Amino acid sequence: APTVVGSHTDVVKTVHADASNPSLVLTGGWDKALHGWDLRAGSGRPVSTVSAPERVTCSDVRFPLAVVGTALVGSLFLYDLRKPSEALQVTRVDRLKHAPRCVALAPTATFTRSAQQLAAPAALCVGTYEGRVAVQPASGAAASVVTPFTFKCHWMGDKVYALNTLSFSPRTGALLSAGSDGSVLLWDIEQRKKLQQLAPASQPIACAAFDGPGATVAAAACYDWTRGREGYDPSQPIEVRLTRVLPRPAAAQGVP
Repeated sequence: APTVVGSHTDVVKTVHADASNPSLVLTGGWDKALHGWDLRAGSGRPVSTVSAPERVTCSDVRFPLAVVGTALVGSLFLYDLRKPSEALQVTRVDRLKHAPRCVALAPTATFTRSAQQLAAPAALCVGTYEGRVAVQPASGAAASVVTPFTFKCHWMGDKVYALNTLSFSPRTGALLSAGSDGSVLLWDIEQRKKLQQLAPASQPIACAAFDGPGATVAAAACYDWTRGREGYDPSQPIEVRLTRVLPRPAAAQGVP
């Protein structure tokens, strides 16, 4: 039987666990709260709580850091989960015109220079409805390693599609992006190259993630409600697509 770990007073929008601390689960909701739950406790009470300034729309965790996007346009909040009472840093992303829709913290070794300099993620990536990803330093210490930039990824000609998922490969450090255009793309954000495009789906990719070894991508193809109720077609199937990915994709194209 399923076990109820905890609850929010409004919609639960994000759920994250980190491989380095698998007993900790982080959830964020429209009640403007970010809760940490200890799966071993079973008490139903959070072990940590962060009060966000607005509804939580997305988050990511690489313990001890968590990055949180809210309904505030252009702002991301970085927290140390060991002392979550206030944000370590508020990052402005002025190049994006909408509230964050998905966010990902890069593995430490994604930027080769940073692996020798930093003991924490060097970069964070954020995507919105406008089909772009912004890459930002994850901290002031990373500013000398990561130069902020933005690139288009889910565009077809002049038609723009929403970003639904950002995730980093645990094997290669490649960034995965998935969107309403039904595509899953892999990127090298240090070299600013597109590495691979997986076979597209006939409907949006609502979410996608790597498996533990980073050898397979699981993607959910279904309606993502970006076009409202009028875009919903109940006859369309819901699919989970599993795709093996290349350890070192040969083709590389510059990002647009």
